[in-house]
Amino acid sequence: RMTENLKHNQYQPQSLEKQVLIIFSGAQGLLDSLPLYQIKAFEEELYPYIEDKAPELLQSIKETKTISEEVGKTLKQKIADFKELFIERYKA
Repeated sequence: RMTENLKHNQYQPQSLEKQVLIIFSGAQGLLDSLPLYQIKAFEEELYPYIEDKAPELLQSIKETKTISEEVGKTLKQKIADFKELFIERYKA
C-alpha cells in the first residue's frame, strides 16, 4: 500500500504537505483495509476533501514541516471521516 501511495504521474509533482498527508495515512494504517486498486482514487479524492474541510492542517504542515500531536490527531480523524465516505461511495 505504501508503494501505491508513493506512485505519482509523471510531470505531476505533489506539494510537500500533500505527500506528508498520504504518507501519514499509510503509516497510521488508514489504508490497510482498502484494496490496492482503490489507493490511487482514495489519494486523489482525499486531497480536495482535506483542502475543503481542514485547510489549516495542510497549512500547518507546510509552515512547520512537522505534524504536531494536535494536528496529527485531527488529521487522523479527518482522514477516517473521508474514508467512511469513500467506502460508502465505492461499495456498489
